[in-house]
Amino acid sequence: MGVTGLQLLWAGRQDCSDMHSFGPGMRNCYIIHYIIRGKGTYVVNGNNYPVDTGQSFLIIPYTTVHYYPDEKEPWEYCWIEFSGESVSEMLREVGIGMKMPVFPAIEEQEIIPYFSKAYELVHKRQEKEAIGSILSITGCISDHINRERELLTENEKRLSNAISYIEAEYHREEFDIAYLCRLMNISRSTLYRLFEEEVGCSPSEYLIRYRVTQARKMLSKGASVKSAALSCGFDDPLYFSRLFYKVTGVRPSRL
Repeated sequence: MGVTGLQLLWAGRQDCSDMHSFGPGMRNCYIIHYIIRGKGTYVVNGNNYPVDTGQSFLIIPYTTVHYYPDEKEPWEYCWIEFSGESVSEMLREVGIGMKMPVFPAIEEQEIIPYFSKAYELVHKRQEKEAIGSILSITGCISDHINRERELLTENEKRLSNAISYIEAEYHREEFDIAYLCRLMNISRSTLYRLFEEEVGCSPSEYLIRYRVTQARKMLSKGASVKSAALSCGFDDPLYFSRLFYKVTGVRPSRL
């Protein structure tokens, strides 16, 4: 991809064990930092972003930023500074921008050679040859952003399928999380992690809450406690009553 006037301005490496930081302030060029080790915080547009080993972050021209190392694990990073008339368009086309200014972690051996090459060429005053390093770095970051998006999309599909199964099968007494895992051909640990990350509770908790919610609707329409329990996958009305009270704080017989 051609970028009008694309130029590598500088490249370097900084060990921030002395707690070196920047800002709040502005820069007049684009900068990408890659965290070699340690961690810190990047502040931009009023948002604080934690940045860990392997991650990178983008600074765009004339935007107020502040970044500083963690006190216990101060970061060491390398960076490139670059400019060009159509850099903004180039970055947008490869999915790099300020909506997500901190990028997914990349293994050091995968991206550091590009930073090292940029450093070598810019110090030899071979800026034109260094343009390839800019494109390699942004391309590497773009690939990892796309991989993460694909993973998120796959997780969204799995979660949607799991919830659809729960909504369709919750009334069956034999339906539990082990049964759900078999239907989806997924491990229990993977399903658990998916629900914890996306919903904030375990799949078992989600199933219980859904069953109780449906039972409450039935009770509010005049169903007996026993009927609501059996209709929502509970074979023991007494157990159902205790669980219902635990979840809602209301006894089912009061509805």
